[in-house]
Amino acid sequence: MRNNLNYLGHSKLKASLVKYIFFSLILCLGCAHAFELTKQKTTYLDRPNLTLGIGFGSTQLVAGGDDIKGKHGISFRVMAGHHLSKNLIAEVFYQVSGFRFYSPDPVSGAEPLLTRAGISEQVIRASYVFDKKRFQPYISAGIGGYHFFGEDAQTALAFPFSFEVPVSVGLRSFYAKDRFSFDIEFMYRFLLGENQEQDVLNLLNVDEISFNAISIMGIFTFHTF
Repeated sequence: MRNNLNYLGHSKLKASLVKYIFFSLILCLGCAHAFELTKQKTTYLDRPNLTLGIGFGSTQLVAGGDDIKGKHGISFRVMAGHHLSKNLIAEVFYQVSGFRFYSPDPVSGAEPLLTRAGISEQVIRASYVFDKKRFQPYISAGIGGYHFFGEDAQTALAFPFSFEVPVSVGLRSFYAKDRFSFDIEFMYRFLLGENQEQDVLNLLNVDEISFNAISIMGIFTFHTF
């Protein structure tokens, strides 16, 4: 009887040990798999995601002739984007800038007028990001619209809503496990429709009003997953 009890006790102990070892192996395998997953680096490049950004910088008018000369002014930008692929990003942004510029004086014509104005821009563009580890250069091009506001009436200039073609080059660096990035970007905008009506050109005693715009921006971006 005692032998039978001892045998049953040993059998239960063996069964318990087998169960313990079995569940321990499962737990160890699960922990090892989880550890391997945590070692895998997941970044914005691994799958498409939404980006939200805010930028500050400087904008200046660049004249095609000597009639318009711009000075640097402050710019502000808000933007959003979506990764279409590993390297291609579709982005939209709204940018507003304020600056001073020289223009012909329609009254005296002797000295140019120095006045202040602003420009608001809405742009959709595509950016191509080159594969790098820490720093990633990119290029972009798109199309948008712009509108001047706050022009001084004494300039006699009028700029209705028109179109622009922006092209950019930039350098992006990532921080906080690629959740945030900081860009330095140079953008050149080919402005369309900036020329004036013939009666205004006659008043200003010029043949044409022509200029484009450049910006240098610092952009902070949040990358969602």
